[in-house]
Amino acid sequence: MKKSLGLTAVFGVVMLLAVPVTGQAETIDNNSNTTKAVVGLTQDPDSKVELTNAPSFDFGSTVLTAKGFTPEATIKDDIVVANPGFATGWRVDVSMGPFITSDGSDTIKNSLFSIDMGTVTREESSNNSAPPASFSVDPNENPKPIFQAVENEGLGVWHTSYSAKDIRLEIPAGNVSGDYSATMTWTLAEFPAE
Repeated sequence: MKKSLGLTAVFGVVMLLAVPVTGQAETIDNNSNTTKAVVGLTQDPDSKVELTNAPSFDFGSTVLTAKGFTPEATIKDDIVVANPGFATGWRVDVSMGPFITSDGSDTIKNSLFSIDMGTVTREESSNNSAPPASFSVDPNENPKPIFQAVENEGLGVWHTSYSAKDIRLEIPAGNVSGDYSATMTWTLAEFPAE
């Protein structure tokens, strides 16, 4: 099952339900005995792995010269995946269209956009799941993996964050002035492809 998250869309984080802890009295013989503490963890039948956030990148405005340039990005938000206990793994893919003006009259020609590996962190320090992996990617119209957990990894809430040095946009000479944007699509697959 797959779903997509636009740059401004936010999905809800589902919660893991746990049944109360129950105790059972035991008879103590000879001043020594053993007892048990038990707990059951159940899966909400409506819960699923969620892609709850995805980043956007703002390269500001630059005065054109006769030479190419590489503007610095301002990054808003992380990639965030919330997994309420599914051990089967998941993957986030990203694809990207061209940089075009709002009226579609111009396109930035031969630009190169790349995202380096991000910094992976658990939202809760007590989360003892093995972490997912972040990948470097040169996004284009074909979806490419950027954040992935294999089996028994990536349980709980995980972030991939980026700094300006991780994001690179190269704009060569030969382009004209205008306000350009590119649409990025972030897609979650709950079961990584083989």
